[in-house]
Amino acid sequence: MKYKKLILCLISLLLVVGLITYNAICVAPHKLTIREETLKSDKFDKSLDGLTIAFFSDVHYGNFINDDDIDKLIDTINIINPDVVIFGGDLIDRFSQHPIPVEQREILSDKLSNIEAKIDKYAVLGNHDEDVQPAKDEVNKILTNAGFKVIENTNVQISNGTDKCINLIGIDSMLCGTPDIASAYEGIADGNYTIAVSHCPDIFNNIDTTITDYVLSAHSHGGQVYLPLINIFYRPYGCEKYFRGKHHSNNATLDITNGSGLTNKSIRLFADAEVVFYKLEAN
Repeated sequence: MKYKKLILCLISLLLVVGLITYNAICVAPHKLTIREETLKSDKFDKSLDGLTIAFFSDVHYGNFINDDDIDKLIDTINIINPDVVIFGGDLIDRFSQHPIPVEQREILSDKLSNIEAKIDKYAVLGNHDEDVQPAKDEVNKILTNAGFKVIENTNVQISNGTDKCINLIGIDSMLCGTPDIASAYEGIADGNYTIAVSHCPDIFNNIDTTITDYVLSAHSHGGQVYLPLINIFYRPYGCEKYFRGKHHSNNATLDITNGSGLTNKSIRLFADAEVVFYKLEAN
């Protein structure tokens, strides 16, 4: 009887491991979820109340992400029907090692141009976008042709047709980029809700969290394969302190997305690919 129970337990364990492995390799890599968040502040007036933002990052088009995956991403964003779209970097995957043919770059730009935003679309670059100058030039061209405004160490104001605005700060990537926080924050309007976006989460250590309300970041993929005991000891540069989830300092919240794409291997485990959907709510 004891042997039967032991065998049943082993079979059950193997089935569970098999299902988890199957999901991680065959299902999760091309599954895209929508994570919904609410941003509440007394800095939002009636014109900003209800405004929506879609944030996506780490597409890594090229090695593991194809045109079908891009179509799914675009459809997911457009289903949300956001007012503002923000991209957090790493559009392409290892351009210096695997350059994307010119015709594919044009196709990618055309597809991204189909992302709809009622107000505007913004982007920062990631380390894969900037590992060599030709990559940076091409990604800037792809994003610009697709209707994105690349905000590199600068800021813009987002409004919904009134004087009340949101400060959107774009900071260049800590890895492969040249972040200039002073320039990024120069001239921002006092009293406005301030959102900073930068590819690497560890930038959170360097920004002024007393005047920043929310920080959007990416880079880690949430681990892509998230195994807590391993991820404690190994974390890539740029997300060594802040690896996944949300973190708080003074008035600011750092929110790290798992991203939507794949790098190194076509696998995801306990780190679902996502688009983050923020809805603003006035207190």
